[in-house]
Amino acid sequence: MKYEIKIPQAFPNHDELAEAVNHLVSFLHIDAVYVSPLAHKTLVSVIMSDNNAQDDDALHDSKLADDHPNIVFKYFSGHWVEHAYKKGFPYFIMHCNAENLVYCLPEAKVFYPVKLKTKYYTYRLRKRSGEIIWTIDAYLRLCDDYMRTERHIEGAHALHQGLRRIYMLVSELHGEGLKGSQDLFDQYNWITDFAPSLNDIIDPKTAEGKNLLEFLNASRDAILYNKEFEANANTLKTASEKVRQFFEEARRLYGKLYTDYKAKLKTLHQPGTVGLGILEQKLPENYFAGQVLHQINDIIKDYIKTRAVFCFGYKLFNTEIKKTKSNYFNPGYHFYLLVYTLKPKDNPAAMIEAKVRDALGKKHKVTVLLHRKQSMSKKRDNDRWFFNKLTVNGLQVGSNLNITDQPFERDLKYSVNYWRNRALLAESHFKTAKSLTNPDDALLKNTLLHQAIVNSCLGFIELFLGYRPNRVNIGHLFALLQFITGKDLSLYFRQEDDNSLYLLLSANPDMIRYKVINQYAIEDSNELELRCKECFWEIKQLAFAKLDELYKSHLIL
Repeated sequence: MKYEIKIPQAFPNHDELAEAVNHLVSFLHIDAVYVSPLAHKTLVSVIMSDNNAQDDDALHDSKLADDHPNIVFKYFSGHWVEHAYKKGFPYFIMHCNAENLVYCLPEAKVFYPVKLKTKYYTYRLRKRSGEIIWTIDAYLRLCDDYMRTERHIEGAHALHQGLRRIYMLVSELHGEGLKGSQDLFDQYNWITDFAPSLNDIIDPKTAEGKNLLEFLNASRDAILYNKEFEANANTLKTASEKVRQFFEEARRLYGKLYTDYKAKLKTLHQPGTVGLGILEQKLPENYFAGQVLHQINDIIKDYIKTRAVFCFGYKLFNTEIKKTKSNYFNPGYHFYLLVYTLKPKDNPAAMIEAKVRDALGKKHKVTVLLHRKQSMSKKRDNDRWFFNKLTVNGLQVGSNLNITDQPFERDLKYSVNYWRNRALLAESHFKTAKSLTNPDDALLKNTLLHQAIVNSCLGFIELFLGYRPNRVNIGHLFALLQFITGKDLSLYFRQEDDNSLYLLLSANPDMIRYKVINQYAIEDSNELELRCKECFWEIKQLAFAKLDELYKSHLIL
């Protein structure tokens, strides 16, 4: 399978980016390409394959950069990126992650922190940056001392060293690592694309900025190489004021990046997108998820005629990140799909889930909401409101529909009353089940417990989504609850490799009609009752929190 280049449409220079990345991929051996927006340009980070023969410095000076002045190109070897990820370098954490990936070779390494080491990474960043900041302060104080004693050449050199380390600080934060050149113009070139606000203070492209850097470079030559240099006191004073302003702005940039860096480290281990956000905003695209979704769409089309397929959520599933020592990302996903079908089949949603599981193994999983497009006009307004949100905000995987945001209104009072009625019905089932203590009543007790959980799930889903599932098996309902809450409530009924309680809960009368299930023990049913009540209690607490939110926002009275 060959992965495509996928540039997000949100980028203003989308066509130019696509052209540039296509050009790169066509003549270089590339493992991966990442694209991320800067303040005024677009950053393209290219990870070169191990067998690449091109020199990195030659690539940085290539004509491609001249042809695309609004794009910053950075080239790295895979070995260096893996090292940088292990050390938590801000550049790679912020710009070279799965969220920014637009191209990779199949099975290529996509780097990713194996363990969540937020405290360790932030400590290292504070330590490295703190040492540089302390050195800058020392040089600025030394400059003041030299100026008081009218040792202007030494003062200018101290100021040169201070400004050089300010550039190094910004390079450490926003660039790909420390740069040790003594020339201030070189230092400027390494950070100009990442910190444009510094140009408002010292811009070498203006006469004032150029003269200042030349003045400080000359002081270095005078100290190190005994070259002639006349340090004017007024020029030194002006330079000192500029460098201190420059330092203050660099400190501000450091504070902002440190905050963003901590936030990014936390979200790196939550690269899936799932939950109620789909009701309010567009589901963001994901490179890996998009590739797999196209495969799944082909599987669905081979099985059943569809009018449209939409993905309305995904999250990491069965990933091997914790089982490997290598810093690369090989994700597995749990997808939530809305499928509009043309012709009905027996239990088609379950068959689609099974066919995806058979085709893709245990690495990926799908939960399918399947409905006939022809019957949409007969649905309740709440259902139509929900379907409209999914089709407008979801990822359109395969469709020949024209998607429009239609003004369906949701009846929240109905959803609240539906939840309350289902919760009361569930409590009634629990009371009846508790009175059954005879061993001969185990099957009936299990059925009542099953119905109690089904009703509580149905009410919960209606309360949060306004949706009435047309599949009421336990696994499907728990999957939708996990979509809403992010919690796997089926764990109440699973203990390590023991799924016996979950099987008891799932053994509803419809299943019993076709299967011979005659080994029930009242002891197991009593244990199942306890677990069901714990599960129901958590569902109630989550529902009460939602009701409080609705009351406080005056959406319901």
